[in-house]
Amino acid sequence: VTQKIFFIFVLMIVLVLNSWAFTFTTVLDFQDSFATVQQYSFPSVVLTSELKDDVHVALLAVYDYVATGDAASKTVYQDQFTEAIRTEYELFQLSQTNTDFEFTQQFNEKLLAVYNQADELVVLYEQNPDTTAVREKLATLNTARADFNSFVETEITNQISLQIDQANSNITSTVQTIQLYLVGVSALVLLIIVFVAAFISTNITKPIRSLTQAAQDFGRGEFHKVTIHRNDELGLFAKTFNTMAANIQASQK
Repeated sequence: VTQKIFFIFVLMIVLVLNSWAFTFTTVLDFQDSFATVQQYSFPSVVLTSELKDDVHVALLAVYDYVATGDAASKTVYQDQFTEAIRTEYELFQLSQTNTDFEFTQQFNEKLLAVYNQADELVVLYEQNPDTTAVREKLATLNTARADFNSFVETEITNQISLQIDQANSNITSTVQTIQLYLVGVSALVLLIIVFVAAFISTNITKPIRSLTQAAQDFGRGEFHKVTIHRNDELGLFAKTFNTMAANIQASQK
């Protein structure tokens, strides 16, 4: 009996430890999902927005320089494009998948297209401000700017949607795993309860009831052996009871 009870106890300990390990693993999964959002998804969206703003300010400075000839505007234009390139490099460093690298490459192509058009406009303006070439290049720059803005806004939307979908997918997968685990644990606990109840009934309750009945019968002068074919404590107690009862009965004759 002691060994069987010990076995049940060990089984319960294993179940508890397994539940603790699963809970710990689940918490780590959630932490990884949120860490991905915190360390990659959110910064990439922020950097993309910053890059768009840098290009916007740079182009406004270009337009102002072409309109007024203010040297300060040219300096702002150059500084903002330099900042945009630096931000693009940071965005490239955050890339983790092929999709990210493809997006960064397309971003670079669009940015260079805008930068080259703006730089050519400045050169033409400085050569001769009042030429048809300047006006044509200005129109070309406007087209490149519109294409760049459309690309950035579309990609930002797609990136946010993709990252939200990935986070939802990870969370949903983790929740489903937890649900399956809870169902499995509940079924296992139910089986253990049934097993323990059957064990107690078969190995403890029934033998004790037989011994109790035999003792009561012996007290009324009715002796019969208790049959418990076991090598544990209850089996030894039954043999001792039978021997004691037989000795008492023999001494009374």
